[in-house]
Amino acid sequence: MSEAEGKNNYLGFGNPANDEFYLADYPFYLIDQINHRYGVEMETVLRKHKMERTQWQILLILREKNPSSISEISERSGKKLSTVSRVIERMRNDDLVSTAPRESDNRITDVLLKSAGKQALGKVLKVASKQYERAISGFSEDEIRKIHLQLQGILANLNRSPFE
Repeated sequence: MSEAEGKNNYLGFGNPANDEFYLADYPFYLIDQINHRYGVEMETVLRKHKMERTQWQILLILREKNPSSISEISERSGKKLSTVSRVIERMRNDDLVSTAPRESDNRITDVLLKSAGKQALGKVLKVASKQYERAISGFSEDEIRKIHLQLQGILANLNRSPFE
């Protein structure tokens, strides 16, 4: 066994090509299950506030960077540009956001969070906070930081070109 193979041997149990592979050991299955479960619970909460999950994500993105371009929102949310554009149009009609050409480059459309959008976000944040706290209960702050760093590392690996 080469040194490189030895270093990656610990990854074998989660590798789908391994003969001893179990789906429950596959990190992407677990990530997907967590995201699905969280999504189902959040959709129930969001429905009560007449909001959909993509709107929620857009509001969170705008809370962090207001204004943001439609393409920035698409990239950060992982949603198709056409989906984001459609949802933003509905949010504009609901007076949650406004849109305007960017002053420095009018080919770019910026989305701005309006007062009603901030209020809608505030209502859902309270419940989302409870969901988050329930999800991380039993973990120390250090453990949460490590999980966060590990997930960021996996994402960075996946964002690298497969041809590097």
